[in-house]
Amino acid sequence: MPLTPFHIIAGFAVKSIFNKNFSWTIFALTNVIIDIEVIYYIITEGAALHKFFHTFTGATLSAILCIIIGKPICEIFLKYLNKSFESEKSLEKFKWFSVDTKITNLSAFTGAFVGAYSHIILDSFMHFDVKPFEPFFGKTFVGIISIDALHSSLVGLFIFGLIVFLVKRFR
Repeated sequence: MPLTPFHIIAGFAVKSIFNKNFSWTIFALTNVIIDIEVIYYIITEGAALHKFFHTFTGATLSAILCIIIGKPICEIFLKYLNKSFESEKSLEKFKWFSVDTKITNLSAFTGAFVGAYSHIILDSFMHFDVKPFEPFFGKTFVGIISIDALHSSLVGLFIFGLIVFLVKRFR
């Protein structure tokens, strides 16, 4: 399934630990950008194909793109999100959820590359056509871990990240 939330929620654990040095919004954007390839193939070929952008070479290009153009886009998004939390009376109880809107170069870099490479590795456990090392090596990692165990691990990472986030926010 393209744009799976499992990739994105797992990044929350990294964000909760490395807060200032990791951009979760860049991480999420990178995951979405990589899966645009799958959406393209669903529309044009009728099948969810994972090709160039589901290799480390393609993921590296996606990460670089997200660092360059994603940083200002994500900063604008975060400013809008914070403004929504601060101005809406119905959301007033969520003011504590507002975040720093400045994305440093380091946090953009780590968010993009952790997002890109984790996306490729996770998809290589699930999809036979994801071969991370192509064109050099055509190996896939399907079967190393069951899909249920993979999804459970990613949900577990999210819960862990949420606990760490809440402890840090309210201590």
